[in-house]
Formats: sequence, structure tokens, C-alpha cells
Amino acid sequence: MDGYRIYYGTDAANLNESITTDNVRVADIPALKSGQTYYFAVTAWNKLGQDSNESESKKSNIASVLIPTVQAVVDTTPPVASISSPTSGSSVNGTVTVNIGASDNLAVSKIELYIDGATYGIIGSAPYALTWNTKGSANGSHSLLARAYDAAGNVGQSANVTVNVSNDTTAPSVAITSPISGSTASGTVSVSANASDNVAVSKVEFYVNGTLKATSTGAPYSYNWNTLTLASGSYTLSAKAYDASGNVGQSSVTVIVANDTIAPSVSIASPVAGSTIGGTVPVSASASDNVAVEKVELYLNGALVATSTAAPYGFNWNTTNAANGSYTLSVKAYDAAGNVGQSSVTVNVANDAIAPVVSIASPVAGSTIGGTVTVSASASDNLAVQKVELYLNGALAATSTAVPYSFSWNTANAANGSYTVSAKAYDAAGNIGQASATVTVFNDTAAPSVAIASPVVGATLQGTVSLNASASDNVAVTKVEFYLDGVLQASSATAPYAYNWNTLTAANGTHIVSAKAYDQAGNVGQSASVSVNVLNDTVAPVISVSAPTKDYVTSSKLTISASAKDNVAVVKMEAYVDNALVLSTSNSSFSVNTGVAKGVHTVTIKAYDASNNVAVFTKTVNRFF
Repeated sequence: MDGYRIYYGTDAANLNESITTDNVRVADIPALKSGQTYYFAVTAWNKLGQDSNESESKKSNIASVLIPTVQAVVDTTPPVASISSPTSGSSVNGTVTVNIGASDNLAVSKIELYIDGATYGIIGSAPYALTWNTKGSANGSHSLLARAYDAAGNVGQSANVTVNVSNDTTAPSVAITSPISGSTASGTVSVSANASDNVAVSKVEFYVNGTLKATSTGAPYSYNWNTLTLASGSYTLSAKAYDASGNVGQSSVTVIVANDTIAPSVSIASPVAGSTIGGTVPVSASASDNVAVEKVELYLNGALVATSTAAPYGFNWNTTNAANGSYTLSVKAYDAAGNVGQSSVTVNVANDAIAPVVSIASPVAGSTIGGTVTVSASASDNLAVQKVELYLNGALAATSTAVPYSFSWNTANAANGSYTVSAKAYDAAGNIGQASATVTVFNDTAAPSVAIASPVVGATLQGTVSLNASASDNVAVTKVEFYLDGVLQASSATAPYAYNWNTLTAANGTHIVSAKAYDQAGNVGQSASVSVNVLNDTVAPVISVSAPTKDYVTSSKLTISASAKDNVAVVKMEAYVDNALVLSTSNSSFSVNTGVAKGVHTVTIKAYDASNNVAVFTKTVNRFF
């Protein structure tokens, strides 16, 4: 048995109403009228649809029962209904679950949900919930109402719930940033897109010729596109950006796939095939490609030893770690498309085990040195000297890669005492020869003493004056310099240390004379300053002529008479006729007669003082007869 059928009606002979129930002992009969007598009968049914009230052959095992006549009790209490979510005043979007609470004194038979006064859905049993796709409603305010029914037809109504629908209808903005439209792509290409939305981008999908290739849920939005799997040609790259509301923005670019199938060209530049090498040898390769070389691998007897991603392609091979003999050097060049070019050479390793011969050439062992000294070494090798290192007391001081192997040692920076000078000579195979010499450093640190011997302090000078200095040193004075008012005037390398000063080149007044003395070590002694007074006469004498006074003479005898005065003294007077000296005297006056021929003649008189200031008088005279 699977359930019951309850037949009922107001006439016992005609039970024209019925309900079917499951296998339960209690059932509600709806819509019975108050004060009316009803008659009931119950039959049992099974899952084959057979009813115990049918023919004898189809009766069930449960017998029919005739229910005595009863007086019906009518339910007048309506159910209670309320909307628990969404709450009034809330904002909703997308698909929302509307949850309704309902109860009744007997039982709730159904729930109806109304949106904006229109029936949205009916629920026959608990839980009372309906999903509302708010995208079917315009953005803005909407009213929700629930009605609950019981079997007696009583209706309970919830309070209105007002909600605000706010659905996003704006599609995201999306653009493919790389590769750019119209560009040529090859190998593995990074496809990137920028995407933004008024709310948020939930994902970006990448398509190649309409086929989904990748999905990115967070920025940066990109994926690596391996074009090597595609035939060369035109392709459309698309990006779709989604937001949480399902809005979709889309962007596309067209690119040309052109993949490289040409292998790089590569060769070993050094060492050359068949060469004999030793020591540390640079192994280098040259490589080129129709597009670009991505990397170069270098191999020794098939074993990878170096990888270069940019020119120059090479490595340093220390052949001293390899046994002498034949070796194969190989190189492989790769491009971005994975094409490989390769080349090989065979070389012979023969390493030198003989160290260079080296000696200290200067300074000689046991010598005493000072100042700046040239330290030099001589070196030779059965093959070639690669470099020579020079040491002072075990500290590297210089490295020379070619003769002369030397450096300048300023011993003035070293304390006086014994020093070991060493040299190490290297060949290409790394063999080392060495030698040493011990020398004594002695540097002079005592400055020479120097003094101005003449002129003395306070002397008055004029004309050309000899400046004299005395100088001495614990070793030797190399030079003495003379200064006038702090400016170098002259240098004297040997005693007596002197120089002639023409005071006429200096202004009259006080001047400072000083001297500096130097020794071989560069020590400098400074004299005390000597203050002197220069007083040079710059005023020329004044000439007074008493004859000739006229512009002519009347005889063959010409008389020349003159005197001169000076602020100091007249030291000489001269008389000339037509530039021929007639008279020279140390007196300050003279008178002389000289013969002249007929014609015009020039008479010149000169007066000199001790400072060689000169006064000149000139007059033209004419002998007419």
C-alpha cells in the first residue's frame, strides 16, 4: 500500500469529492462549510494505481472503511508571513535569494511572492525561498511582498520590503598592448592587455583566431604565445575582459607570424685550426644570424665549457690543466627560433715548463741610494717573457709587460735603512723566475743654510749692483736662487753664488732681496730677507750754450762753448759737428774752436750724468763765405 484516497460529500450515496494522500494517518480536508453534515469513506491504493474500492480482482489487502458522519470544524485563522531577506532599504544586484518566513495554526499550503505588485513566484512547501535575477528589473527602487495561504483559503500578507536594484551594465574597457597591430611576431611572444572597469575586472581571456588560449584573473593580463607551432601568416589576437556582472569588453589586433628557419652562421676565430697553443688561451667565436644570435656555446672535446649571450663570444682556456696533445674545440650558435649552427677546429696543446731567467740590473746589490732611483730588471725565457713584477720588501711596486722592465722609486718616501728589491718574471705558461738584491736607502733631509752676503740691510743702491749669497749643505748645494720682492730673478749653480742686478729696472724705493739654496734631495734653505733702498737718478743734465749763438759764421773757424748742470753731477760733455766728435771732456763746461767748410753744418752738444742720463743740444749754422 502506498497511500489513501478519502471520498467525501454531503450525500452518503454520492461521495463526489476526494483527496489522495501519502501513507499517513492524518489528512486535512479543505473548504468544508460550517454547519454542514459530511460523509466520508477511505480506500487504500498502491503504486500500480489499484484501489481497494475497485472490482474484486483488483482489491488491495487493506479493506475499505466507512467513516461515520461528523460535524466539520472550519479554520478561519490566516497564516503569518514575513520577508527575512533582502532587508528593506538594502541594495541588491545580480541574482538574489528572497527568503520568506511563514507559519499557520494548522499548515501553510503555499506562498506567493510579488515584485512591484506582480506575481513573481509560488512556493508549495518550506523552505520558502525564491531566486530573483535582478538584471530583469530596472535599476532603482522595487517593492517585495509575500502572501501565505492555508488549506482553508486564509491569506496572510507580509509587510512591504523596499529594495534598491543597482546592477552594473558597463562593460570593461580592454586593449591589447603587445604585440601591436600590424607587427611581425616570431618565436614565443608575450601577449599583454590592459583592462579596467567601473567596478572591477574579474578575468581577461585571450583568443587566437577566435580560439580561447588563456585566461588571466589578475593584472598584469598576459600569456606567452608560442608562434613556432603555427604556419607563417596573418593572425587575429583578441582579448575579452569580464566583470562580476557578466559584462564583456573586447579588443583585437592583427599580427603577422614570420618564424625564422635559418640557422646562425658560426666559426671559431681563435685559436686557428692546427695551431699549437699553451698557457691560458682566449677561445673566441664569431657568429651571425639573419635575425639575431641568442646564445653561443663553446665545447672542449664535446664537453660544454662556456655559454655567451652577447658578443664577444669566448672564454679563457687554461691549457696547463690539460695534458699536452690534440683537442677539438667546438661552437654552437642558437637563434630565438631554436635554429642551431656549429663549427669545430682541432688544436695541439704543448705547454712550457721552463721558468724565465731574471736578475736585478739596477740598483746593484749592496749600493746606497737616495732620491728617485730607477729600479730595473733583465729577463729572458726559452719562449717569451709575458710580464715582470717588481717588489719592494715583498710588496708589489710595478708590473711591466715589455722591456725595459723598470719603475721609478722615490726613496724619499721611505725611511733610511736596508731594503730588498725583488723581480719575478712570468712566461705564458705561468712559469716564474725570480731574483733579489739588497740596497741601503739614505736620503738627505737637512736643508742647506743660505744668507745674503751683499748688499747689506738698509743699503742705498743705484745702477747695476752685484747680489752675493753664501750657502752650505751637509752634502752639497745644487743651486742658489735670487729673489727680488718675492719674484725669482736668477739662479746660480756654483759658488760664488751671485748675480748682477740692474736697479734701473726697479722703481726707486724699498725692495726686499732674498735667496733660496737647494740640495740634491730637494731640501730648500731660505735666507733672511734683506731690505735695501733703490735710488736711481733719472733727471738729465741741463745744457747752456754760449756759442754758436747765430745761424751763420763768417769765417772758417767755428767756436763751440757750453756748460751743463745736473741734480747730481755732470760726468762728461761732448761736442759734434755734422755727427763727428770734436771734443769729449769730463768737465761740466768747455770751449773749442774747429774749422768748417762753406755750407750748412749741424752742431750737437751732449751732457751726461753718472746714471747715463743724456741732455742733447742741436743747432744748424751756415758758412756763407
